[in-house]
Amino acid sequence: MEELHFSQPSVIYTAPSVSFPDFDKTLALAESVADYINGLELTEDNIKDVKKDLARARKLTKALDDERIRIKREINAPLAVFENQIKTITGVINEADEKLRSKVREAEEQERELKKEQLYEIWQKRAGMYELPQMLPNAFEFWLTPQHLNKTTSLRVAEDDMVAWLEEKQKELDTLHSMDDEYMVEYLSTLNLAEAINAVHDREERYDAINAVHAAEEEETAVFVITGTVNINFTEMLLKTNNINYTRR
Repeated sequence: MEELHFSQPSVIYTAPSVSFPDFDKTLALAESVADYINGLELTEDNIKDVKKDLARARKLTKALDDERIRIKREINAPLAVFENQIKTITGVINEADEKLRSKVREAEEQERELKKEQLYEIWQKRAGMYELPQMLPNAFEFWLTPQHLNKTTSLRVAEDDMVAWLEEKQKELDTLHSMDDEYMVEYLSTLNLAEAINAVHDREERYDAINAVHAAEEEETAVFVITGTVNINFTEMLLKTNNINYTRR
């Protein structure tokens, strides 16, 4: 690509000029009207004339303000054209910038996919040396993290981490082989030994609690028929003294 040469674009600006030669004369007229009204003693005879003079003065200021608006619009017109030109240029650059960002993201994603394939090839070579990949076909996905696919993580570093992870999981499997199968089942769903053990223990505790309730509900009962008020009262006293639950009917 041919090198692009950038230089500061030239912008020619000519300062606008607005002349109001009658400013002092008009201001003096407005002040005289104000002074006249301030010092006026209003009567029924002069109120109409005063209102007419004030209306003419307002008409004069309205005409001046309309002229100000017209001149401002004319002055701003070339500025609006310049602003639209800048927006057009900026839009072209922004669009190019977004396309570049999209291409960069696409290229980076392709690099990450290529690196994932390379790591999987390494995994396949290592898999036969360990038990976990044979037991869990998707073990590679358990190990792989976004950090492994970053540019800052070399293949060598990722492979070292892979081996360390497989060694750790092999030790955990060796431990699980000496335990009940339910621990292994739990472990293969999370690959976390502590979580698997806790899950089994929690389940066993729930089972024990349920069985205890059932055992209490199925406790043996006996019915004795006691006659005579004295015998009944004596038997009831013995039951209470020994904290034996009973029901009297």
